[in-house]
Amino acid sequence: MNILSEIWSSLSHNRFRTAMTGFAVAWGIFMLIVLLGASSGLAHAMRSEVEGEMKNKVDIYAGWATKPYKGLRADRNIHFSERDLLTLRSLPFVENFSAISGSMGNVSEEGYTTGYINGVEANYGRAFGVTILKGRFINEIDLAQKRKVCVVDEAILNELGGKDLVGKTIQIKGINCLVIGVSEKNSGPFARSGRVFIPLSTYDALFSPDHLYDQVVFSVKEEYYTNHTPDDLEKSLRHLLSPSMLFDEEDENALYVSNDKKGNAWMSKIIHGIQLFILIIGWLMLVSGVVGVSNIMLVSVRERTKEFGIRKAIGAPPRTILLMVLGESLIITLLFGFIGVYLGALVVALIDALVPESMFFKNPSVDVSMIIIAFVTLVVAGSLAGLTPAIRSMRIKPIEALNYEK
Repeated sequence: MNILSEIWSSLSHNRFRTAMTGFAVAWGIFMLIVLLGASSGLAHAMRSEVEGEMKNKVDIYAGWATKPYKGLRADRNIHFSERDLLTLRSLPFVENFSAISGSMGNVSEEGYTTGYINGVEANYGRAFGVTILKGRFINEIDLAQKRKVCVVDEAILNELGGKDLVGKTIQIKGINCLVIGVSEKNSGPFARSGRVFIPLSTYDALFSPDHLYDQVVFSVKEEYYTNHTPDDLEKSLRHLLSPSMLFDEEDENALYVSNDKKGNAWMSKIIHGIQLFILIIGWLMLVSGVVGVSNIMLVSVRERTKEFGIRKAIGAPPRTILLMVLGESLIITLLFGFIGVYLGALVVALIDALVPESMFFKNPSVDVSMIIIAFVTLVVAGSLAGLTPAIRSMRIKPIEALNYEK
C-alpha cells in the first residue's frame, strides 16, 4: 500500500506530464476502436448488398457485338431468344432460372410517375433477394395464365401518393394491372428510381411480341464448382451461346457474365484488405502511445535521479524503486487505456445510432474479443515500456545520484 500511495503521489505531483502521457495512450486505443468500428460498418454494408440473393447466382446480360461474326457486321444488338432460354434451362448445373425483360414506362393511379417495368419469372424474387413488404410476388400461376398483375416497389408507391395499393388497379403503359404486392426499394449500387414487376409472359404479350430478352439469371449447383472454376463457366456459356446468338465468343461486349462466386471472392479480398490496412494504422497509433509512455518515464527517471539516490542511501532496496517506476507506467496505461476504450466504444455506438444506413456504411461495431485483445496488449506493452526506465532507475548509484545536477 505504501508503494501505491507513493506512485499516486508522484503522478498527482506531475499532473501535466501524467495527463500528456495518458492522452497519448488513450488517443491510440481510442482511434484503434473507432477505426475498427468504421471498417466493420463498411464491411457490413458491402456484404448486405448480396444478402438474400441466391447462392452462386449468375447474371448474363446481352450486349452489343463489337466484332464481325460469320459475315455479320459489328455494331449489332444481341438478344436472348426463346431457344437460348431453353438451352440454358436444360443445362444440368442450372437451377432457379429466370429470364428478364424491361423498359421504362408510365405508371399511374391517382398520381402519375415513370418507372422501370420488369417482366420476370417466379424465381426472380429469390434470385435478387426481393423483400416483399405486403402481399406476394409473381408466381407460376401468374405466368401460366398471363395474368395482368404486378408488384410495385416503395419508390413507385410513394410517387403514387404512398397509400395502400395492394388489391387495387393501376395503369402500366396504359394497361390496367392488379397490384398483388409491394416490395422494398432496391438500395444497391445499381438501384433504379422505381420498379414494377409483372409476369414475363404478360410482358411478352403486351410489350415484347418478338420475345427477345436482354438478361437472364440463375443459380449454379454447388457441385459444379468441384471440378470447375467461375472462369470455366463463363467460357462454356460463351461457347454454348455464340452460334445461336450470332456473336464471336471472344467478344466480351456481346455477352457480359456476372458470377457471384467470383464477385464475392473479389469483394472479400477487398474487405479484408481494407480491414487489414485500417488495423495496421490503428495498431501503429497504439504503439505511438506506448512509445510516449516509455519516453516520458525515461524523462521522469532522469528528473528523479537525486530522489532515487537518497532513497537508496537511506536503505530503500532497488526492488522498491523498480516497482515504483513500473507501477507508474502500468497505472497510466490502465487508467487512460480504459478511458480510451470507453470513449471509442461510445463514439462507435453514437455513429451507429446517428449515421443513416447506406450502401457504403451500415451497423458499425467492434468485436468485444478485439477490444479485450487491444486492451491487454496495451497494458502489457505499457508495462514493457516502463521496464527500461525502471532498470535504469534501479542501477542508479547513491553517490552519483547525490552529485547529479538536472
